[in-house]
Amino acid sequence: MADDDAKKDDNKAGGKPDDRDRRPRWPILAAIVVLAIFIVVVLAIIFIPTSRVWTDDAYVQVHYASIAPRISGQISAIGVDDNDVVPAGRELVQLDDRDQLAAVHLAEAQLARDTAQLADRLANVDRQPSIIAQQDSQIAAIKARMIIATANQRRYATLAATGAGSQQDRQQADSQLAELQAELDG
Repeated sequence: MADDDAKKDDNKAGGKPDDRDRRPRWPILAAIVVLAIFIVVVLAIIFIPTSRVWTDDAYVQVHYASIAPRISGQISAIGVDDNDVVPAGRELVQLDDRDQLAAVHLAEAQLARDTAQLADRLANVDRQPSIIAQQDSQIAAIKARMIIATANQRRYATLAATGAGSQQDRQQADSQLAELQAELDG
């Protein structure tokens, strides 16, 4: 035992270390390297972006979106470039408005035409009472002439039957009565 104590004293005094006490360092270095590689791989998986989208709260925020116009037409100006960040409400493209302006002008012209036709028809309606009154007065005049023509027709028919009047006068009275009746009916 004294020898063992002497060896320990020699080791403490700067002597040669014992082979049993000396352990190899490479397993510790290998474990540190493996642990460092593991940490780098885990951090890369967490922080490097991938094309796979996943979420734990069922909410996904898009970074791009498809757009579609409400009307068709030719594009006259583009307000953004590829991969620009676009806030909501920003004008992306400007459509050529000549076709829509032509359609608006056509609709305005049709409206003006229809308004003029309506005014003409309303004027016709306003004229109708005076036209009706004029027709009523013409009918009254024809009826008055028919009374005279009927009396003349009877008189000339009686005169022609007795021989006191001519057949020509009777025929003229019949013709005048038929003419007035046709004018009244037509």
